[in-house]
Amino acid sequence: MVKYGLKFTGKNGQSNYDASFIYPEVGEIVCPNPDYISKEACGRGIHIALSLSGGLAYVPLPIEIRLVNLTGQLLGKDTQKARYDKCEILCVLPAQLYKDYRAKIDLLDKDYRAKIDPLDKDYQAKRDPLDKDYQAKIDLLDKDYQAMIDPLYKDYQAKIDQLYKDYQAKIDSLDKDYMSNAIRYYKRHNK
Repeated sequence: MVKYGLKFTGKNGQSNYDASFIYPEVGEIVCPNPDYISKEACGRGIHIALSLSGGLAYVPLPIEIRLVNLTGQLLGKDTQKARYDKCEILCVLPAQLYKDYRAKIDLLDKDYRAKIDPLDKDYQAKRDPLDKDYQAKIDLLDKDYQAMIDPLYKDYQAKIDQLYKDYQAKIDSLDKDYMSNAIRYYKRHNK
């Protein structure tokens, strides 16, 4: 049974991930060092889109799309793409095929947005008053909280300030002692 997928590439088959690798128009591709341990869709292997929309999630502007026969071992998969150790490229699909599909998707997107926008507006109109009420309650709680915290913080800051003044006075005293000792040392050794 033939299983098909799509390989998205740059111009003239250039890999989207490794510019030095060129996919042929037709022929078998073998990954030189596939990751057989990880079962994730991403990793070392040949990444194949399971559908055009699935591939567009990863490569939004494909230059070329190749139809592939999935001949190798499946290494990992998610809902949009799969990773194989090898595959057979059957052909480069005509650009018009993608353009026609893209035009249909754009129409579907426009129709979808036209249906979603009124729902969004209705939801937001109902939510806004709730958000305002919630924020008013939060503001009151913040004021009460701040009234309790302010005296604690002032006391804390006063203690910190005093400790710093004491610390700085000791540092200043040590600095003066050091400078006095440095001058005495200099005078003793440079007569």
